[in-house]
Amino acid sequence: QGLLLMIPNMYKIAGELLPAVMHVACRTVGTHAQCIFADHSDVYATRGAGWAMLASSSVQECQDLAVVSHIASLEASLPFVHFFDGFRTSHEIAKMSQISPETIASLIPEDAVKQFRNRGVNPEFPVVVGVTSGPDTFFQCAEALNPYYDALPDIVEAAMDKVSAATGRPLSLFDYAGAEDAEHVVVVMGSGAHVVEEAVSYLNERGQKVGVVNVKLFRPFSEKHLRAALPPTCKRVTVLDRVKESTAGAALYLDVLSAVKSRQSDMAHMEVLQGRFGIAGKNFSPTDAVSIFENSQREEPLDDFTVGQREEPMDDFTVGIVDDIIIHSIVDDITMRSLPPPTQKVDTVPDGTVQCMFYGLGADGTVGANKEAISLIADFVPLMEDYQERHAADAAKDVVGNYMPGEPYGDRTKPLYCQGYFAYDAKKSGGLTVSHLRFGSSQIDSPYSIDMADYVACHNPRYLQKYDMVENIRDNGVFMLNSEYTTLEEMEKHMPAHMKAALAAKNVRLFNIDAIKVAEEAGLGQRVNMIMQTAFFALSHVLPLDDAMALLKDSIAKKYGKKGASVVDANCAAVDNTLANLHEIQYDQQKWLAAESVESVESDITVEPVDEERPGFIREWLDHVGSQRGNDLTVAEAGTQVYERYPVGTSAYEKRGIAVNVPLWDEKKCIQCGMCAFACPHAVIRGFLVDKEEAKALPESVKLVKAKGRGVKGLSFGIQASVLDCTGIRAGLHRY
Repeated sequence: QGLLLMIPNMYKIAGELLPAVMHVACRTVGTHAQCIFADHSDVYATRGAGWAMLASSSVQECQDLAVVSHIASLEASLPFVHFFDGFRTSHEIAKMSQISPETIASLIPEDAVKQFRNRGVNPEFPVVVGVTSGPDTFFQCAEALNPYYDALPDIVEAAMDKVSAATGRPLSLFDYAGAEDAEHVVVVMGSGAHVVEEAVSYLNERGQKVGVVNVKLFRPFSEKHLRAALPPTCKRVTVLDRVKESTAGAALYLDVLSAVKSRQSDMAHMEVLQGRFGIAGKNFSPTDAVSIFENSQREEPLDDFTVGQREEPMDDFTVGIVDDIIIHSIVDDITMRSLPPPTQKVDTVPDGTVQCMFYGLGADGTVGANKEAISLIADFVPLMEDYQERHAADAAKDVVGNYMPGEPYGDRTKPLYCQGYFAYDAKKSGGLTVSHLRFGSSQIDSPYSIDMADYVACHNPRYLQKYDMVENIRDNGVFMLNSEYTTLEEMEKHMPAHMKAALAAKNVRLFNIDAIKVAEEAGLGQRVNMIMQTAFFALSHVLPLDDAMALLKDSIAKKYGKKGASVVDANCAAVDNTLANLHEIQYDQQKWLAAESVESVESDITVEPVDEERPGFIREWLDHVGSQRGNDLTVAEAGTQVYERYPVGTSAYEKRGIAVNVPLWDEKKCIQCGMCAFACPHAVIRGFLVDKEEAKALPESVKLVKAKGRGVKGLSFGIQASVLDCTGIRAGLHRY
């Protein structure tokens, strides 16, 4: 909540007409709980401080509007907040065009810089700053600032024109996209604007008269510029705020309402609706945006709504029909303000875009490898005349099959566009990471989670029992699994029945590699990132395989060269050995379609059955959140946590079972020092002393030896590791 702590100083800076710029990655203001993800509540909380506010909706705009804000701040002698969505935009990796430092320097108004410096405090010319004023003069001085703010929209617009002339990218205070004769328009700012733009393009192509206004200048809000952006044919305007205002209408809605209904407006016939979306980083997709336009087109639309409703909550690991619409937003079953589900699930990314998802374990190198893959793909320029022939040859070999729909590569005279976004759970190292990667020959501005992936990779076999990783894969896609289940028989034995049915229903091609084995044979321990990255290039055909292998080895040399030749050689050996260990699992589609009726599945890590005797908080809350199914909770189900307190000791019920390898006690070598238990940071390894009666009650598989030391006569000693709690870091195994 750092921005909130700055509010008193923000008032002073604006009141003294000091040019300044703060670049803010928006985050949620803590209310019933703390949250670090994106919405606009922190920026909205500062809107009365007198700072101008510019909103960026993409990575490219973050740079362009940053330059605009500095130019306008100097020329207007007023401070600016340049904000963009935290994590969703601030942590997104995307290809953009950089403005050179020389170009930026040429755009900065030197006279304004000089004037600002001359206002600085100088001991040679002492002045008093920050005086106290009374009711006789304060009001007048406050009103004397009006000309500065009245001129600000035109100053910002002029600064945008300067930057646009230098970059060739158009900028305006309010960007409109859609049909010229649109009857239904959404007004929104931030990354959500590009989501709505994709939905608008999709609906325009199908003859619907819709549009979207992307707000750039939020403060001061220029009503005349908004009215100029809205098509005169518009009948209904829906305003989306990424904030929850509990006591009044949200700020952007009130601004638009005032602009449309004011005395100066000739648009009083327009109806204005308000809605909320994306609170605390909740995913907002084009399918959600379609539901907004469907609501606007109803005779009696829902007002003051929340975006997104899915069909009935799924039971644990239930596989729905392929065409089911599952939207990860909210269901308001208390005040009934959530929109009804849309009639269609839409795919609006540019044609030929390859979409990939990677489920990794925190600190296993998956995220770093994916960032490296983005860099390699984005920078690769195929200049060879035989490129298309080589690409076709790769597909003909069918190392893994050319499964991608269409032709995502174009003429490939230019590097591909890329986009990467990485979602982490709160556990960081050892937690779940989900990487969302897109590649294509067209510009990608899709700031939402992938829900129609061409390629899904699971880098930890323990996730099979825990997460639904097939929900977001498209028909005829590819599922890549890292597991020790290298044959069809082993896969059928260990893969959950619901997952078999889901893969078969979507006709997904299944591939497997025992990456742990390959990594250990190469001397890399459990670091499977390079192996899985090689498998990705082999499966995706984003680059010719020979080029991809060469680029990977070059990146290995650059990344690990300082660690010595042995580390470089080990990683290169792992890359070379990947293809020989990569296999397609040819399953019987009809047999797997019927697998959902199978009640049990064998696993070397047993997931304990649901115990209805556990506390309700665990069953009704923690189980959902821990398995990434918190989106399934309705407002009523989740709302109980607003006024209740969390119980203590909940970690005892969280059995993640994420370790690929777990420690095994060798009682013949044990000296009973207890240092293995001391070294284990998760208290997974524990020593036990048991008497004869307790020993008799234990299963035969439990190993016990005679206890050593004083005061333990007649007792037996044993070391036991909690398999489901183990994270596989080997601290106790390697040190003692």
